[in-house]
Amino acid sequence: MKAGASPATSIARTDTGSISWRRIASASASKLGGGAIHWTHRLTRWRPLAFNEFPTIPDLLRAPEGACGHVYFHDAPDWSKVLIFFNGALTADKMRAERAVFQRWSWAKRFRHPVFCIADPVTLGKNPIVLGWYLGKDGPNALPSILRPVLHAIRTRNPDARIVGFGSSGGGFAAIGAALTGHLDHAIAVNPQTDALEFEHRGAVDSFLAMRKGVPCASDLKRYDLAAMKPEARVTYVQNLGDTHHRDVHYRPFRAHCEGSAQAGRFRFVEFSDHRAGHVPPGLDGLTRLIGDEWACLLTP
Repeated sequence: MKAGASPATSIARTDTGSISWRRIASASASKLGGGAIHWTHRLTRWRPLAFNEFPTIPDLLRAPEGACGHVYFHDAPDWSKVLIFFNGALTADKMRAERAVFQRWSWAKRFRHPVFCIADPVTLGKNPIVLGWYLGKDGPNALPSILRPVLHAIRTRNPDARIVGFGSSGGGFAAIGAALTGHLDHAIAVNPQTDALEFEHRGAVDSFLAMRKGVPCASDLKRYDLAAMKPEARVTYVQNLGDTHHRDVHYRPFRAHCEGSAQAGRFRFVEFSDHRAGHVPPGLDGLTRLIGDEWACLLTP
C-alpha cells in the first residue's frame, strides 16, 4: 500500500451472491472518467445464485423466473412492453464463477413488464474477456444474433410488444447499438461508450482486440446508419458530466453527430453532474429522478 493510501473494506449482498471484499488500498482502484471504478477488488467468497435453468428460451418463458445459458428472464403481467438489460464489464472473478452473471437482475421485480438480462457470451465460459460490447469474436457485429432468439420469443408471445433496452457503460453501447440497428423501440443508456475502441480502460480494449485477431467490427456507433432505426424508435442518453472521459470522448462527439443528422428528433440527451460518482451509474430510483416518466412508467406503481 502506498503511503497515505486509506484502505477500504466492504461486505455486501449483491446481485451475484454473497461477496466478501478483500481489504485493499483505494489507490489501487482503476481510474475511469471522473470517478473510480473498482475493477481491482478481489472476490474472496462467491456463492452462485441458484436460478432454475431451462434448455431453450421458449421453455424459459413458461416459468416465472429462470435462466437459459447467458439469458435471464423474469415474468410480469404486462407484456405491452418488454425490457432487455445489457451487461457492462464483468470482473475476472465473476467470469470464473462458471455461470452467467446478470447485471441488475434484482431490479426485475420492480418492473411492471417482463425483463430479460443478456450477458455477453464472450465474457463467459472458456477464456472470457472483461468486456466485449456484444460485438462477438469475429464478424462485424454479434449483437443481432445474440438478440435473435430472445426477440423471436417475445414476438411469439406478443407481436405488438414494444422492446426497451437498458445498459450502462459497455451495456449502454449495446443498448444504443440495438436501437440503431432496428432491434429496439427504445434504448436507455447511461454513461455509455460510443466508440468501443476509444474506451480508456486499455486493458479491456487490448483483450478484446486480441480475441478478434485483428478482424474489424462495428465498434463506433457514429458510423451506424441512423435511418435503420425502427420508424418510431428513440434513444435516451444519460450522461454524468463528472465522468470526464465519457463526457469528452464518447458523449459529446456522438451527440454532435446525432443532432446534425436527419434523425435528431429521435434522441434525448439528459445531463447531470456528480463528480463523486464519476462513471458509476445511478441506481434505479436515481434514474427515475433523472429520466422522469420515460423510466417511471415502466415500474410497478
